[in-house]
Amino acid sequence: MIAVLPRRMSRLALLAGLSSLLLLGAVACGGSDEEDAPAQAPAAAQAPAAAQAPAAAPAVAQPKYGGELHVRTYADNPNYDPQQNLCGCITSSGAGLAYQRLLRYDGETSFVTSGESFLIGFTFEGAIAESWEIVSPTEYIFHIREGILWHTSSVDKAPGLNGRELTADDVVYAYNRQATEGFTNAALLNGIIGIEALDKFTVKLTLDGPNADLLVNLADGHSKIVAPEAVKAGGGHLKEGPTIGTNAWMFIRAEKGVGTFFERNPDYWEEDELGNQLPYADKLTFHLIRDEATRMSAFRAGRLDRFAPSAEQFDILRKESPELPWVKMKRMGSGQIFGMDVTEAPFNDVNFRRAVFFALNDKDLRTAATGGWGYTTVGFPVPSEDALMSGDDLAPWINNPTKAKELIAQTGLKTPIEIELNVANYGEAYMTMAELAVFQLGEVGIKATIKVIDPTQYTTKVLFGEVGYYELFLGPIQPTPSPNASLFNIYLSTGGQNTAGLNDPDLDKMIMDQSVETNQAKRGKMLLDIQEYLMNQAIRFAPGTSESANIWYPYLKNYSVLTGSYGYENYNRMWLDK
Repeated sequence: MIAVLPRRMSRLALLAGLSSLLLLGAVACGGSDEEDAPAQAPAAAQAPAAAQAPAAAPAVAQPKYGGELHVRTYADNPNYDPQQNLCGCITSSGAGLAYQRLLRYDGETSFVTSGESFLIGFTFEGAIAESWEIVSPTEYIFHIREGILWHTSSVDKAPGLNGRELTADDVVYAYNRQATEGFTNAALLNGIIGIEALDKFTVKLTLDGPNADLLVNLADGHSKIVAPEAVKAGGGHLKEGPTIGTNAWMFIRAEKGVGTFFERNPDYWEEDELGNQLPYADKLTFHLIRDEATRMSAFRAGRLDRFAPSAEQFDILRKESPELPWVKMKRMGSGQIFGMDVTEAPFNDVNFRRAVFFALNDKDLRTAATGGWGYTTVGFPVPSEDALMSGDDLAPWINNPTKAKELIAQTGLKTPIEIELNVANYGEAYMTMAELAVFQLGEVGIKATIKVIDPTQYTTKVLFGEVGYYELFLGPIQPTPSPNASLFNIYLSTGGQNTAGLNDPDLDKMIMDQSVETNQAKRGKMLLDIQEYLMNQAIRFAPGTSESANIWYPYLKNYSVLTGSYGYENYNRMWLDK
């Protein structure tokens, strides 16, 4: 079976569409909850020319079967069609858990140790695909695991599907459907111009050009494999079901305002390293709890097994119950970012822009706004920590008021220099950071006046608007699905979200060169060079890149955190020692 995906727009335009859809989806969902869905879309990662899925991480002890996992979701399922939804409330904490992907993030199968602090990366391994080969920069071969069965659920039925073996034709059908024009997750398959089932368990993907972000897009939680029989049974869509997948959990029901309920899939294909069939628990329940106080109370009362607390809640719980295990995670793609328009005076002078950066003390800004949680980055996602400039790496460009004054003197501008700071009203943390930034700028002779804008204005004017709307802004980091999508959209001269007015041929070339480099080490170095270049040009930097925490009860074993973009298979390996 062959599916040829039509070229509807340029690859650059498709990248722009993907970034826009993901941001609008985050707005539509009212933001994301870091316990259930990371705030950013996936960053890129690459596999070697031939890649074999790694074995599951060692279990803490001989697991126990049975019991019910209790976790939290932040919104109702908008509907049940995983290929027509962006919200994590279906993708990673709702009905979408019934489905699997061709690839998954390796963090979903890696257990964490209490007290760890680490960067959430985007490397991946096989899921439905047992292995894969990069035949050429435009040709990928995936070998599908044999023996994967569609759910035999007593709730959802589709003639000819329940208990049938998943095949390469299912993958071809699912990707062809996902790529349907107008589907919210279509852009994740950007650049794929051909999908072919070479035999029952082999799929070939053909691209219109090299794409360093292809594989991580296939690992994204939105790129789920659905069956043609289910879509037919649903009347041509899956918005009302049937919800029939191949993951470790079978969808049972969703109750509006209550939560989503799953039961163990007795036919799930995966085993742990001891030969025990996954999953271990009998049931998995996502309880709908919208506000932080209620969520905290539910965890304290033992109604939730795990919890993603705020910084304040984390400190309270650590004092109350020091025996509870915990981890902290540094995330990319969420948090507070400053950015400047480069087209109008005085911001068209790179020395003035550099002076703005030197005036800002990232640690003091973060302490005031978040109690010190978070870290400093350039503000776009990268595959791994090796490709990330953060913290002390950025010291040569920030937090040096003396240097700021020297640069201002070189501009010849008379102080105080009056500018406007647009601040997106996303809560107290942003206003607190803005007020301290105004003070820090004032210390070097820059008089900034705050203009508060609402989230809609921020999205439509600052992120997606015309050049010239702002001089300097502070707002949330724009969610982007990969380095390519961020760089192509925001920093490329022709980018659809280049609201800074950038027109830099040298930067354009750097962006284009890294976008097709499939060697992970080489691309990482290229991304580091781009981050250094952007700091030299003083375009944007994010002193409040997010850090979050998880805390859980000691009886919850094989604990792992949600990684990548909307990963969720970590629940498959958790078990209850009680």
